[in-house]
Amino acid sequence: MLNSFLDPTYRALPMTTPISLPHLISCEVNGSQDSYVPILEHIQAPSVRSIDSRVICNSILPVIATSNPFPNLESLSLSGRNPWITETAVDRYGLSTLQTAFSNLPSLSKLVLLRQPRTSSIFRLLTTYCPRLTHLTLSQCRFTPSECVSMVEARASSKSVLPLESLLVLLLRRGEFFSEEEQSSLRAILPKFII
Repeated sequence: MLNSFLDPTYRALPMTTPISLPHLISCEVNGSQDSYVPILEHIQAPSVRSIDSRVICNSILPVIATSNPFPNLESLSLSGRNPWITETAVDRYGLSTLQTAFSNLPSLSKLVLLRQPRTSSIFRLLTTYCPRLTHLTLSQCRFTPSECVSMVEARASSKSVLPLESLLVLLLRRGEFFSEEEQSSLRAILPKFII
């Protein structure tokens, strides 16, 4: 686990040498974006299969887009820590950066999104990228049920990506709900759908 309290002075140190972690298989990243980007940009960890990122505004996505330090990543949890953040990863980094990040995750099979504002941008990317993604968990994310249904249907009809097998939706925005028709559509496609 990387923790910003380990050494508050590392921010002043220039990071020029790659950090090789060939045996690391799981990683949890906690802290602020400013403290971790310099470290993440220099890590090479080809054996990492799982990352739980609790870094505000998902600063791990541009790192994956530029240096791709985790080429065999199978499970990614992106947790926005502050529920009042309205800036999305798309706002901060641009859609092309997120496209590159998701295209660099061909082995990703499980994605957890927590407190992600305007998740619909990520839904559009998931219809094309992450071909092995089969499990998606959404909690306290902002999207409309129809956007979610469209993404699930697009993956199910695509020949370039696997269809989702499991969709877990927790705590929708107040006033949002899946209609009976939307629930029926999802249950017809997904072996496991829980709201």
